[in-house]
Amino acid sequence: VELCSSDPDCELQIDPAVIYSAVYALRALGHLGLEQHKAALEDARAAVAAKKDSPGAHQVLLLALLAAGDREAARAELPKARPLTPELEKYLDSLFKLSSAAEAAQALKAHFYERTPFARAMAAYGAEDYVLAYELWLPLAKKGSADAQHNLALLYQQGLGVSQSPAKAFEWY
Repeated sequence: VELCSSDPDCELQIDPAVIYSAVYALRALGHLGLEQHKAALEDARAAVAAKKDSPGAHQVLLLALLAAGDREAARAELPKARPLTPELEKYLDSLFKLSSAAEAAQALKAHFYERTPFARAMAAYGAEDYVLAYELWLPLAKKGSADAQHNLALLYQQGLGVSQSPAKAFEWY
């Protein structure tokens, strides 16, 4: 919406329902990554309600239902979530084939965790790309993530990717 403010014709191209649906869908995915399945389901259902004909919103709801262990509802949602990319079709098929809801939830957790900024920062740190780790942890630390704050303190304490600064390390600790 902010990007559109300079274009007088832009408002004609924006469907508010699509925007709200996308916001709810992204929040649902975030909650899935945090294993907050109830919140993810609420957001996913809100995404569907905001834009009933959005396959993307239905796909997010399908993932949330699988993570929550409601396979029956997920199977009912599957036709509404089409079209699916071949990659997503294969991924969903593998989730449905898992023997328990707990396994499906764990597979979803792993899928989303690998894509979180914190996990990417950990991978960067492990690869000794301390500048990238710093860039990914800083916004999280500013938002109150104790783990990210601790990791920034370590970077400052050891001078990894940043200038060594005991004072800034103490600040983040």
